[in-house]
Amino acid sequence: MMNRSFSIFIKFLFTFIITHSLFSFFFTGFFNSAQDYIPKNKIFNAEDGPKASTTYSGWKSQWYDYDNNYYSGTTRVRDNDVYSSMLYKSRIPAENWGDFYRGMYRYDKSKLDLVYPMLDKIWNNNNFTRRDFVDVVVSFVQNMEYNIVTMKDCNISYNEDNSIKKMMNDGIKCDGDVYAGIYSPLEFMSYFKGDCDSRTVFLYTVLKRYNYDVVILNSDLYAHSILGVNIASSGKYKYYNGKRYYTWETTNKGWRLGMLPPDYSNTNYWDVVL
Repeated sequence: MMNRSFSIFIKFLFTFIITHSLFSFFFTGFFNSAQDYIPKNKIFNAEDGPKASTTYSGWKSQWYDYDNNYYSGTTRVRDNDVYSSMLYKSRIPAENWGDFYRGMYRYDKSKLDLVYPMLDKIWNNNNFTRRDFVDVVVSFVQNMEYNIVTMKDCNISYNEDNSIKKMMNDGIKCDGDVYAGIYSPLEFMSYFKGDCDSRTVFLYTVLKRYNYDVVILNSDLYAHSILGVNIASSGKYKYYNGKRYYTWETTNKGWRLGMLPPDYSNTNYWDVVL
């Protein structure tokens, strides 16, 4: 009887040990795998597009200013911030473009904290005047890809809007079904491309951070958005609140402060919206 009981106990003990070992192997392996996996801060190339699964969207930039000085650096934005900015953008209470731009600026400005270090480094490593530095910032944006951003599907916009049709026929890419037809500053830095007011709102946000006196100028006639900067210059300007805001075209390389394309040059058709 004793031998039989002992035999049963040994079998039970052996079964328990095997079961426990298997249990530990699978579950310890599972939890260790989960704990060992840490998402990496991924920097990717322009052709890859933003990755929803990454912690950050990032870009390596190289550009020249108007005097052919070379700059480079890396900018990043948190994907979660980009998505929250997109959601907030769709909820901004606005009666006009100025209200809408202001809402994006206020929400996004503190969340561009991974963009500013590149510009801070350029500022700190060079003996720049404020006039020099603003050239660096705007030329940085002018070197980014211009593309169409529209609320509708791009094919619908192509058929309904002759200006969009012309641009697409000229090879300019289109991003459709974008709320309000504009990228917020965080979206602009995530995709690293955008249209005219996607650029002006981003530049307004960044230049405000460096305490520049800046406005956004829109034209209904020209269906365009440009920047205005109150800083000593020459050329075209918009007189507003007793100050001269010199115009800045941001959608292509080489346009300096105070310059405007001939087709858009009548400042009577430009209004300060923010």
